[in-house]
Amino acid sequence: MILAAVIAVVLGGGAGAGLALTAAKAVSAEFDGLSPVDGLYAIAPGESVDVRLTSEPGRVFLDTLSVTSSRPSVLRVTEADGAFALQGVAAGEAEVTVTSSRRQVAATYSFMVSEPPEAIEDLPQDVVLDPDEVLKLEPAVVPAESMYPFGFKSSDPAVVEVDADGVLTGKTAGAATITVTCGKVTREVAVDVHRKVQSVSLSPASADLTVGESLQIEATVEPADAAVKTLTYASSNSQAASVSATGLVFAPWTALGDRSVTITVSSPEGPSAEFDLRVVNPYEANAAGEPSDIPGTPYSVTPTVFATAVPNCVGLTIGYGVGEASSSAYLSELRSGSFDVYALGASGGWEKVGSLSLGGQESTVAEVTFGARTVSQVAVVPSASSGSGTTWRSATWIEDVVFEGQPPAQGDT
Repeated sequence: MILAAVIAVVLGGGAGAGLALTAAKAVSAEFDGLSPVDGLYAIAPGESVDVRLTSEPGRVFLDTLSVTSSRPSVLRVTEADGAFALQGVAAGEAEVTVTSSRRQVAATYSFMVSEPPEAIEDLPQDVVLDPDEVLKLEPAVVPAESMYPFGFKSSDPAVVEVDADGVLTGKTAGAATITVTCGKVTREVAVDVHRKVQSVSLSPASADLTVGESLQIEATVEPADAAVKTLTYASSNSQAASVSATGLVFAPWTALGDRSVTITVSSPEGPSAEFDLRVVNPYEANAAGEPSDIPGTPYSVTPTVFATAVPNCVGLTIGYGVGEASSSAYLSELRSGSFDVYALGASGGWEKVGSLSLGGQESTVAEVTFGARTVSQVAVVPSASSGSGTTWRSATWIEDVVFEGQPPAQGDT
């Protein structure tokens, strides 16, 4: 009787407690410095972590806790003075089990042994989603042999949700950040949720354009409530037709002949449309004019004639060269002197509109500007008269025509 009472006291029981052989109800472990991602712990080969064990209730008679690994060649369990540690051995997966010596309860933890990630790649810097649109992120880890899992978290699930597989779902208009984690490495993806542009339409979608003229492209984006309605414009041949940032198309004189140009109108969100343009130049210049006397000068010259009179002309870029003269002295005089530029207008009269100089060279290219007028022919004559009987052979050509109201030189945007 005395012995039974002593045993009952030692075991913490009293009358009716029997031998108090209560089994552990729960066991658990914590691994210092490690946190699971979707229930999976990761450790690098050669890395060691201490294991801290707990059980409920705190004291159980004749009970001890143990830790085992399902694959010691991958993950080894070590013990010293009753303290456990885990050590990564080789790449692979293993299960760590914590048990009570009475074998009535156990806790199992999934482990992965792998080289730790150094970087996360193949992620966009930003993403635009429609409400209810779904997009899956496909990150890659460096080094590629790393087996660490990815974790995904949204800064505002009310704007965009993300699941454990990296699938994004747009919810409501707004901005949020998706944080992608792999081991101790993180990357962020900015997400903007709004109604996106689905299509771009043009009305009309084609036109003819005469050099010196401009037209405005009229573009519409759908749906009407799209958040981003800005558009960009690009010309397939800006020498034939340039386009401004607002869709104003201009055809310069240099678009000689008939040219086909495509203006591409694009939304930054992807959809685009094409505007087909045929550039026509009815004014092409040639030197087929009849010899003409220039009023106020003693000279008769063969003028350069435009196929069609150029309206609203305010400037010309003229090429001029002298190849021969009635004497070498006169040739030298011509090349060292200056020349007057005359234009024949709609009224049929010649008017001086500018001047140029060869500067001692055989030929030159010069710009002349004047008040707006219609120009049908152009002639170049020496500014100083050398008297009758002097003759020379020259060539005149038109490199550019500037039209009134012509926008400044511009490239594609």
